[in-house]
Amino acid sequence: MVNYDGLYNKEYFGDRLKVNHFVDKDLHFKIIENATILPFKDVKGASFFGGLIDSENKFVEGTQIHRGVGGGAYTPNDDVQYVKSPVIYLGMLVDIWGHCLTDNLKRLWFLKSNVYRQCFRNCPVLYTPMWGGVIDNFKRLLAISGIDSSRLYPVNRPMKFQNVIVPDESFFLAPGKLKNVSVNSIDGTNTDFDGNDVSFFTKEFIETVDGIRNFVLKNYSPMTEKNFYFYHGRNQIGEERIANYFHSKGYVIVRPERLPIDTQLNILANCESFASLVGSVSHNIIFLKDKSNVILIPRRAAFVNIYQNALNQLHDLNISYVDSAMSLFAHSHTGPYCYIVSENLRKYFGDEITEKFTAEDFSAFLAYVRNSKSQRLTENPMELNYCSKILPEFMEQLKTHDDLIKKFGITIK
Repeated sequence: MVNYDGLYNKEYFGDRLKVNHFVDKDLHFKIIENATILPFKDVKGASFFGGLIDSENKFVEGTQIHRGVGGGAYTPNDDVQYVKSPVIYLGMLVDIWGHCLTDNLKRLWFLKSNVYRQCFRNCPVLYTPMWGGVIDNFKRLLAISGIDSSRLYPVNRPMKFQNVIVPDESFFLAPGKLKNVSVNSIDGTNTDFDGNDVSFFTKEFIETVDGIRNFVLKNYSPMTEKNFYFYHGRNQIGEERIANYFHSKGYVIVRPERLPIDTQLNILANCESFASLVGSVSHNIIFLKDKSNVILIPRRAAFVNIYQNALNQLHDLNISYVDSAMSLFAHSHTGPYCYIVSENLRKYFGDEITEKFTAEDFSAFLAYVRNSKSQRLTENPMELNYCSKILPEFMEQLKTHDDLIKKFGITIK
């Protein structure tokens, strides 16, 4: 169950919150003859390239980080080595934890399949590393899945193969527009999305995740603590106050980057109530046991994380979205983002509301404005519109705090 009542403006998203992200279809594989695997190429200010191209030098869609993002054909500067033996290709593997739990897992089903064991078990398994490629934490997930990471080989120079076996994706993205596709929504209606990305998963993805989850749940060490806030950290202005607020409600603050992966998984196995900002850390809910409570705080206004919406549906969890961000300006995927301890969050825990906003909220927002190198508050109409129910009162109260405005050197119009 997913509850969106804690959002500032859930009506803004319309039917997007009702999509059923599960696709009931059988996965297969294709064999591409005389195909070339290209190393990852990061062109600053342009795009990402690399992946698989066929014998006509056409890019094979789906062999980038995910459909529509990253990847693409280019002409290699190096000589292309030719190999006659067939290989299995897993696409691009990324060193970002959130992608390890989605994009890096999406083809592993094939390595556990009967057809692999019967016909292809002796084939080398290749991948294109994106930045760092396979990190140690992901190697541990592979080991838990029964896959020897030493049998996966990175492609760091262009290589052409007589036959490349490409398994279908069990987690995939439909970018831009779903052409001629009707998506069944949870409430039974049909919804077509124009201009919005939507992610989907199959039963094979659930089986891959559950192979890891079941191992952890069978082998975990009991802990007395049951409620955990997973800290995101980098470029999150005001998150420390969010974390301290959860700590006051009995949550243990977890900084996952400081812990071994087995410790993180053990925490998740013990967890009964999980909280985090939406992003890589929130993707960890796929390892929680059924019926766990989850509190998710979006990092920015007017934005639904397309990966997270799909992951929310893998298991039977009690998920609540609660807005507590004031991220109103244009920014990259890494931020900066801004957080207050919102009235919505305090209402979730049943706090008595004596004032909607505090000086600490305004300080966080002004630090965010200064960090964003912007002093105009009308720069992002979409996000301003989303926050229209709370923003006017927030700004009026902010104007009364002359001491804070002068301290941060911000001009408020």
